[in-house]
Amino acid sequence: MEKDPSPLDTLRQLKEWLDAGAITQQEFDTLKRKLVFSDTEPTSPASPPAPPIASTPASTPPPAPEYPTLIPPVEESFLPPSATPKAEEPTFLPPKPLTPPPSATVPPWESTAPLRTPSTFTPPSPEVPKDEPLTPRASSPGTPVSPIDSFIREQQEAKAPRPTEPVRPIVPPPAPETTFRRAPQPIVEEEEPYVAPPSGRSPLSTILIVGGIVALLALVAYLVLGNRQSERLTSTSKTEADSVVVQPEVGPQDAQIDLPAATGPETVRVRPAIPPAVSTPATRDSVKAPATAPAPATTPAPVQTPANEPDTPAAEDSATKSDASVTSRVQSLLAAYYEDLKAPPFAAAQYLAPNVERFYTLQNVTPTAINEELTRSHFPEFQEAQTQIEPGSLKVGPVANDGSRVITFLEKSSAFRTSLNKHQQTRAQVRMRLDRNMKISYLRQERLLENTFTD
Repeated sequence: MEKDPSPLDTLRQLKEWLDAGAITQQEFDTLKRKLVFSDTEPTSPASPPAPPIASTPASTPPPAPEYPTLIPPVEESFLPPSATPKAEEPTFLPPKPLTPPPSATVPPWESTAPLRTPSTFTPPSPEVPKDEPLTPRASSPGTPVSPIDSFIREQQEAKAPRPTEPVRPIVPPPAPETTFRRAPQPIVEEEEPYVAPPSGRSPLSTILIVGGIVALLALVAYLVLGNRQSERLTSTSKTEADSVVVQPEVGPQDAQIDLPAATGPETVRVRPAIPPAVSTPATRDSVKAPATAPAPATTPAPVQTPANEPDTPAAEDSATKSDASVTSRVQSLLAAYYEDLKAPPFAAAQYLAPNVERFYTLQNVTPTAINEELTRSHFPEFQEAQTQIEPGSLKVGPVANDGSRVITFLEKSSAFRTSLNKHQQTRAQVRMRLDRNMKISYLRQERLLENTFTD
């Protein structure tokens, strides 16, 4: 919808035509008069002149007149036009008081123009021009049209009522057709009846579990507390008790031929009869003793004792004395061995056999290798070493076929460990084997009973 030109725009356009020389000054005055009179037709009655305002002292200046601020309505172009426009009331903002500075002097103000009063907005109605419409001059086709005539024609067309288009009612779009489908029925699975688990365990399983635990504890106690001899402390020589007669497998063979036993040639050894030499004692004088015939040599017949005759007390005493002597020799050997082991050098060949089956953690070594190992690792690590045999713990075994003896005892030792910077006290069960020459061929700590460290 086009907006009507305002009188100010029309007057500005007439001024431009006058400056351009398209119209004369007389035509400009005529058109201006028509434009002004057509706008001021509905004039309000003249208001009486305002009474003069008395002058006030300079100290209290009169308050400035307050004019209401008129805010025109906002036209929304995006709304659909309505058949009967609704009048909108103007909105007034509260006036802001003007306070002049206290030192300024405000002269009395007199208003000659009437005050504008707010009026209600009325919809525009088609106005019929009072003046008769101006008819354009008949001009020949060759003469140009005057700009005054074209201006008057434009003003008449602008003031003429325009047909209003009917407002079509806003019809909401039809709702989409909805088709309802039946939801599929849920598949209900048949639940099996709940069966409660058995309340208790079978007594047989409980008995088996308890018996297994007891057997396991008994086995652990036997392995820990049992005083079993070492299986590694065996002689390298084979005895009659170790020999096992194995019968060869008998399979299908041919018939054996029995051969007669071969007999050796019968030989007779004849020993020549040599008379024994007769020794005559040397005499100092020249008188010779008469020669006497030597008496025949007689050898005493051996005394045969029955095999089942028990040993006599004298034999038992001799055996006891021999065991005591062996025990004393073993004690003296161990005392010298531990005394020499306190500090280097260590004479290994004096106490050890040429071939040692085991020496603590070393196996199948010689005295020279043992001496080198002690010098390299034992003496720098173990300082202030003291070792002794616990009294009453030394036991000497019987003599084996190869002449060796097995000896067991409890060993108590203490030393300062340089790597740990602590004192160590140990108590261990030791097994030793001496050969026929009373040299150590086997030495091992079978079980470590105590091991404590102190600062």
